[in-house]
Amino acid sequence: MISISHRGFCQGIPENSLLGIQKSLDLRMNFIEIDVQLTQDQKLVVFHDTSLSRIYGVDSLIGETKYEDLKEYSTKIGLQNISLLSEIIAYMQVHSNSITKLMIELKGMNSARPTCEIIKKYGFQKHCVFSGRYLSELILAHKLLPKIPICLNITKCKEFTLEDLLNSTSAKSFPIPFTMFSLKSDLITNEEFIQKCHSLGVKAFAWNFKDKLEPLQLQKELCAWGLDGILFDNPQNLLQFRDFIKTQKSP
Repeated sequence: MISISHRGFCQGIPENSLLGIQKSLDLRMNFIEIDVQLTQDQKLVVFHDTSLSRIYGVDSLIGETKYEDLKEYSTKIGLQNISLLSEIIAYMQVHSNSITKLMIELKGMNSARPTCEIIKKYGFQKHCVFSGRYLSELILAHKLLPKIPICLNITKCKEFTLEDLLNSTSAKSFPIPFTMFSLKSDLITNEEFIQKCHSLGVKAFAWNFKDKLEPLQLQKELCAWGLDGILFDNPQNLLQFRDFIKTQKSP
């Protein structure tokens, strides 16, 4: 099972933070999923929401806020500064465990080109994959760095939907060569999505477990259906799942 820390873990650890990056490295995750978008002054920051309200209690948008102001908000409420993508990549290059790669979600529009520029600057092409819901951004990223694998968050993609995937008869029908598809766990009610991905030669991932009363039980069911990867919100849930996998391998 491919293990992915969702937002570098988002329960028990500040999401999209260096603390989460280090925890993910310590746990030897296969991927660390992070979100990138541009500030008003065109800094590529690692942040999930378009708004600052949930994390900072500020009624402003990332795209309308300067990076220095974001750092000031962090200081006021005692959080780590919002990291730049370049800082995350530089940190991983120093603390690499040879296993864990970045899954860079192109969360904001116009984020593909600056993301590719940073990846090339740091020579990080072999250590990351792209993900996202905006097909135009993923197409541009693929054009600029065609060797980097791509995961489509098909839950929210409007240009290539879950129905489009289920109706596909060949991976040649994909708008770009996706190698992974990610779907919200609530929408995986049977084996159809997973089987379709496998028939097309791509991997199936699931996300959204943090609001579940028994995430482990749901993950066990998805595992039995052949799911390839899980985006874990909570490191404790990950450890529970790994214990379950060990029992399955025992004679």
